Amino acid sequence: MFRPPALRAFALAVTGVYALGAAPALALTTYQNTLVSSSSTKSQETRLVDTGQTEEVQGPKQLLGTTPHVEEKITGSASKLVTHSETRNYQVPVTTHPVLREEKREITTTTYNYIRRTTTDVLDKQWTVWKVGGYLREGYQFGSGLSSQTYLPDSDYRNLARGATYPGAHEQSQATYDMAKSIAVSINPHGEYGYLSAYMIFDKNTYAFIGGSIRCCGAAQANIREANIKRFITYDEIEYRLNCVQNDDPWPWTWCETDRTVWTVRLDRKLLVPDTRQSFRTETKEEPLTVVGKVPSAWTATGRMDRGPALTNPGLRYETLSEKVLLRHVTVPNDKVAAKGMAQSGNDVRKTFTADSSSGKSQASLSGSMVRQTLGANRVKPSLITGSKGGGSPEQGGSAALTLPPIILPELLTPTPPPKKKKD
Repeated sequence: MFRPPALRAFALAVTGVYALGAAPALALTTYQNTLVSSSSTKSQETRLVDTGQTEEVQGPKQLLGTTPHVEEKITGSASKLVTHSETRNYQVPVTTHPVLREEKREITTTTYNYIRRTTTDVLDKQWTVWKVGGYLREGYQFGSGLSSQTYLPDSDYRNLARGATYPGAHEQSQATYDMAKSIAVSINPHGEYGYLSAYMIFDKNTYAFIGGSIRCCGAAQANIREANIKRFITYDEIEYRLNCVQNDDPWPWTWCETDRTVWTVRLDRKLLVPDTRQSFRTETKEEPLTVVGKVPSAWTATGRMDRGPALTNPGLRYETLSEKVLLRHVTVPNDKVAAKGMAQSGNDVRKTFTADSSSGKSQASLSGSMVRQTLGANRVKPSLITGSKGGGSPEQGGSAALTLPPIILPELLTPTPPPKKKKD
């Protein structure tokens, strides 16, 4: 049977939509698992939990400057202890860190080995059906169906035998649709075979009106001259003009109360629409299945505490720190009493070397004043005093021992015999 390309495409598109939408909804899958074996392992996890407490950590000291100090302390009659030290000033960065508590837990991992049996309803067959008819919104009796009615060339359907129609909405097969030529519609506003009962025929592809009849004025039939189907998105309307039997009489003075009256009947759905039907078959297969389950224990504290990264709020601050550092101790002569001590030592020498030229001894006379000058008692200066190690001046850290310059005695201390006279 010939159908316009537009209607064929529309039928295929609707069929595909119904097929895609119905297959997942009707398919049913069930599973049955049979345990074969299982194995378990245990492991531990640790985490750090914020305790809500903070801790301050001091960073490395940063030197700002130093101040030197020198202190002296008398340690003897001719020596003193010099202490060199310095005061160092620092700034110390202090950061704030959150205190974290370590916790651990034990996880039991169990592996289950199953054999899974899967039972699935899969699509077996799919076919197209046509939903025909519907119900009038006004509640009139309404019947419809696909028909193979032969078209009458003279459009005279007054005496046409009315074909069987199905009340309400019903389904007809694709084969019936292919063999049919038209759609038959029966409208009975006052019951079957009642007054104004209409029978109309429309083309199934173009929905064009072919012809029809209406019962009026008793049992007489009249042709329906005008009718059409108005198509909306979710429903259809059938509009037709009533004609009484007298209208078929050419005499102008005949008339009928239904002359030139247009009726519109509204269906609750589409008059003709394709749909998809499917059948399923059951398939069963078995395959291995592995399921891993983890059961953790409660978290417990390990007792170890840790510090987290430094907080940005309140952030970094600095503290000041001062230290007094001892550099060295130096023992040096006491400059104020050194000369007096040497002078006293010179008086002792004078008493030792007292001599007189009239004594008759062959020994030179050395007065106490000369001895003292020879020893350098009157010329003692701090710069001439050196440490026992020869380490330089006291300012350079020399030893505290006092070393006198070597004493060089004149030749009188060692008498020399007079030269011999030459003989004549």
